Amino acid sequence: MASEADVSDNPGVRALTGAGWLLAVWVAGCTVDGVDVEGKACPCASGYVCDVTSNRCVVPGGDAGPGGTSSGGGVSGSGGSGGATGGTGGAGGATGGAGGSGGATGGTGGAGGATGGTGGAGGATGGTGGAGGATGGAGGSGGATGGTGGAGGATGGAGGSGGAPSCGCVNPASCKEVGRFATWCGKVNVQKVPGTDWKTDPACSSGCTVGELTYCKSFAPTTVHVTETDPKGTKLFHNAGCAESYPFNGENEFICWACD
Repeated sequence: MASEADVSDNPGVRALTGAGWLLAVWVAGCTVDGVDVEGKACPCASGYVCDVTSNRCVVPGGDAGPGGTSSGGGVSGSGGSGGATGGTGGAGGATGGAGGSGGATGGTGGAGGATGGTGGAGGATGGTGGAGGATGGAGGSGGATGGTGGAGGATGGAGGSGGAPSCGCVNPASCKEVGRFATWCGKVNVQKVPGTDWKTDPACSSGCTVGELTYCKSFAPTTVHVTETDPKGTKLFHNAGCAESYPFNGENEFICWACD
């Protein structure tokens, strides 16, 4: 019987073994780097989310620096806050994420997530609240002074609240209420100044068609601006000539503003 050959002594086998080892090393060292899609148009690859305000792929999460934006995660992530002045809050995640707040002055709140997200709040002064999510999201609130409430979601979303009314003064902190009046068409106007009760217009004839600023000036001469507010509290309205009276909140109510 012939003896078995030692493969280590066979030159042909040794050559094949060496070639196989080199091939294995070459394959192991061959890898494909991940594709960087940040800043590319949506849809996005795994590990990125779509910023609905810019339709670009971004890395999830985080607050933005001054004037910047950042987006929330793909599901339920919150958008980053805008910068101190004029920044835009980041968009919320695709489902249920809240849009980030705008910058302190003049910033725009980020849009809410596509479904059920809440738009971010606007900046403290003059900011615009972010839009709500496409379905059922609530619009963000406007800035503290003169801001615009964000739009509600396309389906069933509530519009955001507006900012506090501007009083017409260069410095909002100097706003001072100097009077109010309420109207009910067909009845005589009622009016008041701070610290007093409502009373009927002395002429017993002025009605709901009066010019708002002119009328405010007739009993609060320092008025520079007029804003409308929701009628609150029962007032006593009269017919022309003040013959008969009727209790009612009023159809419209106005605030007379001056600058302190």
